[in-house]
Amino acid sequence: MVDIAPIPLLLVSGTLGAGKTTFINEILRRQNGRRLAAIVNDFGSINIDAAILEKSGQPVYGMENGCICCTLQGDLIRTLRNVISLDRRPDGVIIEASGLADPRAILSALQDPFIGGVATVEALLTVVDARHQDCADPLWRAQVEAADHLYLSNTENSVQSGDRIAAELAGLGKRRYFHSADLADLAGGMLFVDLRDNSRPTRFTATEALPQARVVPLEWKSDRPIYLAGLAKLVEELGPCLLRAKGLIRVTEEPDRPMLFQLSGARATLSPLAHHINGAFLILFGTGSHFDVASVRARLDALSAP
Repeated sequence: MVDIAPIPLLLVSGTLGAGKTTFINEILRRQNGRRLAAIVNDFGSINIDAAILEKSGQPVYGMENGCICCTLQGDLIRTLRNVISLDRRPDGVIIEASGLADPRAILSALQDPFIGGVATVEALLTVVDARHQDCADPLWRAQVEAADHLYLSNTENSVQSGDRIAAELAGLGKRRYFHSADLADLAGGMLFVDLRDNSRPTRFTATEALPQARVVPLEWKSDRPIYLAGLAKLVEELGPCLLRAKGLIRVTEEPDRPMLFQLSGARATLSPLAHHINGAFLILFGTGSHFDVASVRARLDALSAP
C-alpha cells in the first residue's frame, strides 16, 4: 500500500475587516502550479468572500448563514471531507473563519477522526489590522493568543500604527509576525511548514463561548439598483457604530456596472464585479447598543425605491 501524505490545512482568523480575504486571495494567486482549495465562511445567504476569491482561479467552497466556530461546525467537517475526497486532491486547504469566530472552537472541531486521518492542521494564522484594533476585546485577544503565525495588515501608510500594534502583540508574547513585504515567501510555502516558537498541543479543548452581543449583523437584499449617493450618506451617518459592511451592488447612477462594495473602519471602496446581479445584496455589522436594525433596514429600503 502506498502511503498518502496528509493534506495540510491552514486556518485563517481575524476580526471583521482585518483583511483575511485579501490575504487569502494573494496566497491563492501566487501558487505557481500548486493547487489549493479555500473554504470560506461568511454571514448571509450570499457568500461575498467566496465571490471575491473565485477570481484567483483556485477552487473555492462557500459556507453561508452562520459561523463555523459554532452553528456550522458540522457543515465545515462535511465540506472538508468532500474536498479531501475529490479524485484530484488539493495540495493544501485554506479555511477562512468569519470575523466573529473563536478559532479555538474550530481547531477543536477539526479533531474529527476522519479529518485527522487524512489531513493535518499545519498552522493557525491570525490577520491583525494595524490601523484599528480593540486590544481589550476578548475575541481579538483569543484570535491572537491562539495563533501560530500573525500577519499584520494595513501597515503601509502608518508606521506609528504598526509600532503601536507591535507593542500590543509583544505584551501578549507575540513578537514574530509577517506583513505585506513577506507575501512572496508566504505564498511559496512558508505557511505550510512549522515556524512556531512553541509546539501546539495535540488536542484542543472546546472553549467557553465568548460574548456575541457586541456585534449585530444585518442582511439586506433588493431586486432593484440602489442610490450610491444615498448609501454613502447612510454609511457616513452611521459612523463608528458601523464596524464592517460589504455587498454586491448595482447602483442607479451606473446601472450597467455591477460593483463590489466594502467598508472597513472609515475606509470604503468600490471595485468592478464580474458577477451578474440584478439588484443589490448588503451585509452590515454594527455595535449592539447603537445599531438600530429596524431603522437601518428602512433606510436601505428607501435606497432602492422607484
